[in-house]
Amino acid sequence: MRYLTGILNSKLVEFWLKHKGKKLGNLLQVDKGPLLQIPIYSSANSTERKSLIKLVEEITALQKNLNLVSENSNKWHEITKEIEKKDKQIDQLVYTLYVLTKAEILTIEGVSTV
Repeated sequence: MRYLTGILNSKLVEFWLKHKGKKLGNLLQVDKGPLLQIPIYSSANSTERKSLIKLVEEITALQKNLNLVSENSNKWHEITKEIEKKDKQIDQLVYTLYVLTKAEILTIEGVSTV
């Protein structure tokens, strides 16, 4: 389940849903159809799978800690930065799992290659 959580919360799946789902202003309306069509890479080797699961567990623990500190405190900013760092690591791992090219990654991340 944590493996799936990592994939579903990646920029790749966000990109997928933005192009397959319906937009409601700035929000996405995600219906059953696009969710069922998300290509889940299930043949990751155990090292890749364990790495993704570990990152999801670390983010979950950090989120719990974030809820215990005052918003905008130094500790809150430290935890937020660490979550962002681990999120980027998940994205990179997912890009590797799906064998994306640098150009595809730049497109997903909204960076123009022109």
